[in-house]
Amino acid sequence: MNDRDPEATLQVEAVEIPEQETADDQKPTHPALAARPRSEWLVWAAFVAVYAPVVVEYAREWAADERYSHGWLIFPISLGLTYMNRSRLAASIGTGSFVGLPLIVFGLVAHSIAWFLRFPHVGMWSLVMVLAGIVMSLYGMAAWRVVRFPALFLLFAGTLPNRLIEPINLKVQSLSAVGAAHVMSFLGYTVMREGNRIEIPGYVVEVADICSGYKKTVALLAFAFLYGYVMTSSPVRRIVLCVAAIPIAVLANVGRVAGLIAVTSAGGSEALHKAHDPAEMVALLVAFVLFILLGKAIGCRLPEPA
Repeated sequence: MNDRDPEATLQVEAVEIPEQETADDQKPTHPALAARPRSEWLVWAAFVAVYAPVVVEYAREWAADERYSHGWLIFPISLGLTYMNRSRLAASIGTGSFVGLPLIVFGLVAHSIAWFLRFPHVGMWSLVMVLAGIVMSLYGMAAWRVVRFPALFLLFAGTLPNRLIEPINLKVQSLSAVGAAHVMSFLGYTVMREGNRIEIPGYVVEVADICSGYKKTVALLAFAFLYGYVMTSSPVRRIVLCVAAIPIAVLANVGRVAGLIAVTSAGGSEALHKAHDPAEMVALLVAFVLFILLGKAIGCRLPEPA
């Protein structure tokens, strides 16, 4: 009996060893999935600490100024695009590049100067620049190429100085008023235009700054970049989409103002106030539909499934 006990013990050990090896074989071995150094987490924590107040400040601007209300969508879209490319990103992670260090330094210096001068419009540019530098420095140029578009797309969440916006705003505002007056006159309405004021019998419809179409222009331009990135298209088609975003936005706003004139003529000032905000949503929807139709017309298509 005692001679058989060692053999029985050896048999039990022979069964347990393969089970342990099989469990070990199931562990992920991809280098991108391995534990990253703590220093990387410190870098990202510092990045969040520096730029979280910047994002909060921009969020206040998105809430206060309707021209920038599209900013609420930019960060979720950018994060969603990064998540969609997570497999490519994991496979592309490699050795960091020193090319990113100047971007980090320049971005932080620009952010510091802008903060000292109380010039908030640099914050998003600085954020994107430092983000690009960190990705290049920690994970290499291949990883940056994967996240390049989602990172640069964040620039649409930024704001611009009124000195730059005002000339564009006035031009779009004037085009919208002139176009709407011509459309309604062609349809038989009695209209008189004086600047951005359109008079109809008994009422006045004014194309104010907030109704100028600048908001739709910026939102549609962001959509043009996103559409060109997601769809399979050549660089020439992407340029066509971006250029076409401006006239499409103006055309949609002309239709909006013309519709408000018709509503005011039929129901008066009360009807105008009720239709004002819904008309904005309808105009955006029309602009997006026209843009998608243009994309199909020039040959943009969804990428083939992998």
